[in-house]
Amino acid sequence: SLYSNKQILLNLLGNVFAFIPMAFFLPLLFEKTKKIKKFTITMLIIILGIEVLQLITTSGRFDIDDFILNLFGALFGYIVLNTKSIRNWKIWRNYFWKN
Repeated sequence: SLYSNKQILLNLLGNVFAFIPMAFFLPLLFEKTKKIKKFTITMLIIILGIEVLQLITTSGRFDIDDFILNLFGALFGYIVLNTKSIRNWKIWRNYFWKN
């Protein structure tokens, strides 16, 4: 293999964790993305845009693995932040998810 296990793991975890914060910030910035369907569509477009930009600028490569891992990270963050136990935190309810 061209890559060590450490490099492979770092790549996998980096791609997943890079988009977890989007689950927090995107719904704060855009009210419509509080729904899972709108959030997923928005993330698909953002990640696709990043991958295409990498292809055009030759600063990286269009990699379907990165696309899938980035989307997984964003959806993982969204699901965790929207679990009942976390949504019931007082600070979370008062400041971030006002309805």
